[in-house]
Amino acid sequence: MTLKYLNVDEIFEIAEQIERNGGAFYRRAAQIVADPQSRALLQALARMEDEHVDTFTRLRRDVKIDKLDPEDEGVKYLQAVAGNHIFNTAEDPAKRLTGGETAADILRIAINFEKDSVVLYLGLRDVAPPDKGRDKVNAILEEEKQHVVSLSHALKVVLK
Repeated sequence: MTLKYLNVDEIFEIAEQIERNGGAFYRRAAQIVADPQSRALLQALARMEDEHVDTFTRLRRDVKIDKLDPEDEGVKYLQAVAGNHIFNTAEDPAKRLTGGETAADILRIAINFEKDSVVLYLGLRDVAPPDKGRDKVNAILEEEKQHVVSLSHALKVVLK
């Protein structure tokens, strides 16, 4: 397989699509789960992912992409991570759900999605210019980390 090198604009575009996919996944998952607490959490996460799409769209528009060195190790790391995200940006993640999944199944998938997002956004934060959105990427990163905590807690509750 050939590794496609991405520029920063493409990486922000991938981040936008990852968040869109996450929102679609959480909305579909909320329709499947019977547990009201899990459903409420999934609906809230869908709304947050929608907000993240808006943030990445603004960052993509505002960040000067010609300032980044393609040979920079942070950029190379980000390119590699973006290409391996758990939610292939070309597929609709909601279609992965058949309707037969348990709440625990859905929460496990969601935890893995959020962990992959954290790894990607760590790299994105490192290459974002300090005056051009690093603080916004960092805020999204912190929310994604909190999503892992919330989902993990929900999984423990469901498994009791």
